[in-house]
Amino acid sequence: MADWWTPLNRFQIPTSPSTFKNRIVDSVFVTMATKNADQGDESVGLVGRLSEISQERLVEEVISAWDEVNATERLIASLRQKVSSLEMELSEKESAVIGRVSEVELQEALRVSEARVSQLQRSLENERVRRKSLEDSGGEARLAELREENARLLKSEEELMVMILEMEGRIDRLLVVIKDGVSVDGVL
Repeated sequence: MADWWTPLNRFQIPTSPSTFKNRIVDSVFVTMATKNADQGDESVGLVGRLSEISQERLVEEVISAWDEVNATERLIASLRQKVSSLEMELSEKESAVIGRVSEVELQEALRVSEARVSQLQRSLENERVRRKSLEDSGGEARLAELREENARLLKSEEELMVMILEMEGRIDRLLVVIKDGVSVDGVL
């Protein structure tokens, strides 16, 4: 009777309902007998109460309990799947939040960079205007300098021309004096 109730064959499906009923009834009694030896007087009362219940009723109770265990296991498996699904969804949302944080940080960095670029562009434009005004004012000053230099050079040229003409006049007089033998002092 107890030889079929081993860990390897206790989950085998019986070939006929009567065999199944017999195995369940036998397993109940074997389990009760084993527990009876362990628990003493408490199990004697349980054995007595179970023996008063018909075998068919016990089989129905065991099958009902078995169905409840299977339903509970299916529920547990379903809940595990839901938990796994929720964990994955949570992980995706956390990634999305991290992605949004990164996106917000990148947008802020972009805004700061754009502000810096516009500031540098304004500085560049200001520098161009400043240089242009310096060139304009420097160009007028340079032009005035060149005009002054030109006037000075023209005046110097006139003075030199007058001096050259004066020298030529003296040279001509010297030549005449030398030809005539007359000294410049009036003595020969």
